[in-house]
Amino acid sequence: MTVAPPFTRTVAEALGDHSVQEAEGLTSAEARTRLAEHGPNELPAEPGTPLWALILEQFKDQLVLILLGAA
Repeated sequence: MTVAPPFTRTVAEALGDHSVQEAEGLTSAEARTRLAEHGPNELPAEPGTPLWALILEQFKDQLVLILLGAA
């Protein structure tokens, strides 16, 4: 069985897959249940780049290295 990509499905198919009525949406109880089951609809935060790595990244360019060598 081949699963179609989500963006190729019709609205009716997508609503049917999730047992939702278009005019009504989810009830508050169903929304709480799905939130508890699947968690919030958000991406995990990416770790930040440390300051020392940002500074070292500035010296990756060959022209900068040539200028530093010439100084």
